[in-house]
Amino acid sequence: MALEAAESHAAWAEEEFGSTMMSDVRHIRRLKQMAAQLVEHPSATVHGAFRGERDARAAYEFLENPQVDWRDVQDASHRACAVRCAEHPFVFVAIDGSSWTYTDGAKKKALDP
Repeated sequence: MALEAAESHAAWAEEEFGSTMMSDVRHIRRLKQMAAQLVEHPSATVHGAFRGERDARAAYEFLENPQVDWRDVQDASHRACAVRCAEHPFVFVAIDGSSWTYTDGAKKKALDP
């Protein structure tokens, strides 16, 4: 069962982010791996979602990497959503006004807004 879930999560991550246009193929591969892992714990902290110090550190390094352009990630996700929506004659879009804030008082994580 766990293998089937992992394969399903990997398939979703490929569908969602497979069209990401990043200059470094390693970033695309890492994004898809992280997304597949996050599916299991979508509201967890980085250490909660990525079990083990090595995976958590790699996730932080990816999230903080200045070479990763998050607009590329957004574009891929938007395209995947449009493809899914195109299958239906009508799509209802609920708007969620919630947001999250990451407070880095020490300014050590260098995360953008």
